[in-house]
Amino acid sequence: MKNCIVAGSFKIFLAFLFFDAFCQITPPKYWIGFSDKNNSPYSIDNPREFLSERALSRRDRQAIKINVTDLPVNANYIDSLKRMGFKVINVSKWFNGVIVSIDDTVLLESIKQLSFVKQP
Repeated sequence: MKNCIVAGSFKIFLAFLFFDAFCQITPPKYWIGFSDKNNSPYSIDNPREFLSERALSRRDRQAIKINVTDLPVNANYIDSLKRMGFKVINVSKWFNGVIVSIDDTVLLESIKQLSFVKQP
């Protein structure tokens, strides 16, 4: 019985060792919130430029007005982060920010100086 327990434990150890050896280490991901949606090429007066017909008809049916949160994230903000070396993973127009990945945490500290960054 004792040998059976030891053999089982050894198999679990080997499984974890195998799993750990083949795991890839990815750069950490960070949320960067933007302070505004200023200088957007889009306007809430012309929602057809950034919302689909399906979204617009749903909003008409449910009497939901178009507001600033519907505007896309400012592309200049995203481009600035990319030029700094950040890899953009996801963009959220409703939360007005992006999820990025980067290895250099010093660079992460430097974005606090950007006028359009609300929360690094």
